[in-house]
Amino acid sequence: MAELTRKEIVLLLIGSGAKPRLRNLDLSGLDLAGMDFHGADLSLAELIESNLENANLCEANLEKAILEAANLTSAKLRWANLSGANLRLTNMDGADLTGANLTGANLSGIDLEGVDLLQTELNSVDLTRSTLRGARINLDQLAKAKSLHGAILPDGSRHE
Repeated sequence: MAELTRKEIVLLLIGSGAKPRLRNLDLSGLDLAGMDFHGADLSLAELIESNLENANLCEANLEKAILEAANLTSAKLRWANLSGANLRLTNMDGADLTGANLTGANLSGIDLEGVDLLQTELNSVDLTRSTLRGARINLDQLAKAKSLHGAILPDGSRHE
């Protein structure tokens, strides 16, 4: 897996056209705040502890990407494919997940308090020890989760 700097990522984004291919790259620990990854292929990429605050990831392919402990504060993830992604311990405060596909994703231990998940695909998602207090989510979505063990549900109760 290749390791790149922020400058090299910017050059790739500028020179790669409408849908940049950043598949299987190691972008761990990089400050990618505010960058435009709209429609990019980031499948299988490692973004461990990366800063993606305010990044545009709309319609990006993040299938099976590793985003563990990344900062996705206020990131735009509308219609992004996050199926099978590892988002464990990720900060998603204020992130826009409208229409995102999170099928089979690991969301254990993350705070989704107040996040609108109504148009988000959550089949087989792991929400172990996650916080969903005040999140907009329906019972059908919760029923499709792989695990809710220890999660704080939208009404503030803890799932056992």
